[in-house]
Order: sequence, then C-alpha cells, then structure tokens
Amino acid sequence: MTINLSFCKVSRTLSDRFKDISLMLEIDYNSLCCFFTMYLYNCPSLCGVVRAVPDAASVSSLSRAVQEFKGNRFMKRLRASVLRKYKGELDPENFCLAIDDTDNVKSGKNIFRTGKWKSSKGICFGQKVIIIALVDIRNGFAIPLGYRFATKKNEADYLSDLDLAADLVLEAREHGIPTTLPVVADSWFSAAEFIKKINDHVFEIVVELRSNRNAHSNKKELWDTIGNFFIHLKRYSVVARLNPNNKKYLTKRKWFSSISLYIKKLPTLLNVIAVYNGKNSTTPFAFYATTNLSMSGAELWKYSRARWKIECMFRDLKQNLSWGKLECRGEEGSDLTVCIPFIIYTYLLLDFRGECELLCRDSIGLMVKKIRHENMNKTINFFLEDKNVNTKKLLKLKARSKCMVSKPVDTIAEKKSHSDMLAA
Repeated sequence: MTINLSFCKVSRTLSDRFKDISLMLEIDYNSLCCFFTMYLYNCPSLCGVVRAVPDAASVSSLSRAVQEFKGNRFMKRLRASVLRKYKGELDPENFCLAIDDTDNVKSGKNIFRTGKWKSSKGICFGQKVIIIALVDIRNGFAIPLGYRFATKKNEADYLSDLDLAADLVLEAREHGIPTTLPVVADSWFSAAEFIKKINDHVFEIVVELRSNRNAHSNKKELWDTIGNFFIHLKRYSVVARLNPNNKKYLTKRKWFSSISLYIKKLPTLLNVIAVYNGKNSTTPFAFYATTNLSMSGAELWKYSRARWKIECMFRDLKQNLSWGKLECRGEEGSDLTVCIPFIIYTYLLLDFRGECELLCRDSIGLMVKKIRHENMNKTINFFLEDKNVNTKKLLKLKARSKCMVSKPVDTIAEKKSHSDMLAA
C-alpha cells in the first residue's frame, strides 16, 4: 500500500461536506478523514490506516469515533445531495429505481446481524444487506439511496426481507423520489405480497418472473405454466444491451413476445414479455412483468436490463472500496462499513468525473487508481523537493510502521522510538 504523508484531497473534500454531521455526533474531523482514506486505499483495518498516514488519529480514538457513527444521518444527507444533483431531471425515460440484496461475508461472533443466508453461491455466513439504488439509464450507473440489514426470525425486531425492501421504497418516496419512476427487481422479489406493497406506495414495478410460475389470461381459464402462453405469439426485435458509450451493441438484437396475464396469488393483471436470443428460438431465456399495462415490450426490456447496474455497483464497491470488510461488532460499525463506501462511490460518479474531466465510461476502479497515483506522486515530490521538511511527520510514520505486531496506539512508545532515531 502507498504511504501517504497527509490525507488526500478526496478525503478532505468529503469530510468537509459531512463535517456538521460529524461534529453533531462528536466525531472529530481527523477521524472522519481517516474513515474516507481507509476505504479509498483499501486499508484492511483501523490499524492499517493509522500506520499509513501520520496525520491519522490513534486506533483508540478511531474506535471511539466508530461507536458514535449514525448511518441514517449520513444516508439522509447523501440522498439530499443526489436529489439536488438531478433536480428536475428524474424522468422515467432515463431513470428507474432498483432493489436487490447482497451478501457481506463476515467471520467471528457477536457481529451485528450475522447469520447463515442463502445466496446464488450457496450458503454463506455474514450479513445480508438489502439496497435501493437510483439507476441513471442514460449514463449507465446506479447510485445508492438506502439500505437495511436483513434480520433473523429469532430477533425481536424481525421483518421479512420483502418488508424491508418495501420500507426502502416508502423511504425513497418520502425523501422526494418521484413515484413516476418504476421499481425494478429480480425474480426473488416477484412475490405477490411485495408487488402489492409497491403498488400501495403508488410505484409501478418491473420484475423478473421464474419460468415455473402459473398464470392464466382470463379468470375463466385453468392455470398453466407461464411459458405455454407465448408459443404462438408474434415476436418483435429489440436492442440487446443498453450501453450509450458503445455503438456496436446497437446491431445486436433480442426478440420478445408480450401478453397480459394473471399470476397466481395476485389479482392484478400484469403485462408480461418472454425474451428470446433469436427470432426462431424455441425457449425464452427470461420472463419480465410490470403492473403498467400501457408499457411497451421494448420499455419493459430496457428497465429489466437497467437493473443490472445495481449488480455492477456491488462489484465496484467490493473490489475497489473494500465495502463491508472492516470487522466491527456493533451496529454503528456495520453502518460505517456500508455508508462511507456509498458516499465515496457517489462522489466519484457525480463530482470527481467532472472535476478531473474523466469520460463517463471510466470505471470506479480507474478513478480510485488515479487518486492513489496522484497521492503517490505527491509523496515522491515531497521527498525530492526537501528532505528536511516535516521531519516529525516522517519519524511518526516510521515509528508506526514498526509496530506490525501490536496496535500503533501507544504514544509513549512512539515518542521513545522518535528519540531513539534522533539519537542515532
């Protein structure tokens, strides 16, 4: 990991934006800078950032600051900043809401909301986080707006995952997200109870359906597998992928058929499409449905593809911003491991690109590497220009980097180490 003689510009900029909240929660400015630096540089722990940055507070101070962290305050400010950024632009043609859950692997006892969860990879142990994001279809990325940690049935405040997801939608509406934006989800959220709750919140929903779902075209018919209703229907072509920065995808096509169906346990009529890889393919690879009966098949496919951006967001957070990796046992620590990467991610997408004149197609990983590279150059120039400047800071860095076995929090040991080096 690159050594840093001071906090980078991104950490200081973000700390300035949330300074009033941190002071209200009794989190000092130095600690807030440390938290942003820790995730920007993929530091594995509080000890890691203290060893790398001489300006950092001690591990004990950072641990106390973690216990004062309140995720709802920071997320409320983040949502407000996103709405200001997109003021007057949130139309359903270019935006939608996406809901999904992701696993946050944790090991150890008494960590907040941990347990065994089912995932696409099998059984995993850790936290399960349900997230709602605003998808910018035009520019091809998703921005986090809120989250909930899934609960177990044996917990006193238990709510099902579908109830937590519905709460996130209601929260988004209360904070100013227009109800004209459709809510997009994968097949796990296709339960009838969830669709009803979203409709109660006045949102339209676009959801993937499993191929074994039963349906009928009118209430007088018998139930049948959903795929049997599309066998003899006419097919229409549609653009395969939504990528405004890559024109070659405009030549790739998918094919779909559409019909209105009643799904079992749901009294509401749905507009359903079956999507095929080729015009003459025998079996569709996916089914998508919406409560908006006037939505065209091409629009339904567009929103269904846009949902994938939340998966890309999970990948960027976990690979480049060490999302959720800090081992903190309390609720405050768990909130910090989610909120701080969310804030950095949103800043990089909405502000950093413009400041550094980066292209829309530049990934989060590339932007993070740019920040680290600039700070590395700053460190090199510091040594080349004047070796006698900030001698105290350099000695502090050397003293902390020596404490690889224990936590670098013993100030007396650091002073002794400083005096030993000065005497030598």
